[in-house]
Amino acid sequence: MRIYLTQHGLAAPNDVDPDRPLSEQGREDARPLADFLGSAGIEVEQVLHNGKLGVGLDDSTGAPRSGSRLKDLSV
Repeated sequence: MRIYLTQHGLAAPNDVDPDRPLSEQGREDARPLADFLGSAGIEVEQVLHNGKLGVGLDDSTGAPRSGSRLKDLSV
């Protein structure tokens, strides 16, 4: 098993969106990591998070999507 650690990208301000999805800058910053992992053939089987994250990213667009393979570490 391999574990990859990364930091969440910049989120939208709470006053803009209380759910705080990734901002445009956060999506732009996350794209190079996604591209690198894809080109290295790394397939993510599970994402563990701290409970603040509620969506994953669509593989083709990088946009947030619901129903992703996330596991809340606070459980």
